[in-house]
Amino acid sequence: MLPPALSLGIASLGCALYFWETLFVGPFANTGALWLQLAIFAAVALTGVQQAWIRLGSLGALVTAYGVLVLLKTVALLALGMLGWLLAMHADATGLALAPDDGG
Repeated sequence: MLPPALSLGIASLGCALYFWETLFVGPFANTGALWLQLAIFAAVALTGVQQAWIRLGSLGALVTAYGVLVLLKTVALLALGMLGWLLAMHADATGLALAPDDGG
């Protein structure tokens, strides 16, 4: 049996491949890709919280070496999420979002 995080990752990849045309090529390409990225980000965050809770067992364990590592990983995940959001907003504001090639 696969671990839950790996199963979720495979399912996310399968969904991305199945909806490739809608998400990345069609008229809603940028919006679809953004929602897919947000869903994957949320899945990574939720599975990380689940696994950390299983291993820590209580909030008091956050002062252990592993607890500090979990907190640092949480800060890194939030920082990467904010960076992704800022880059998406910058691309939207400056018109740098991917557009279909018209062949010309």
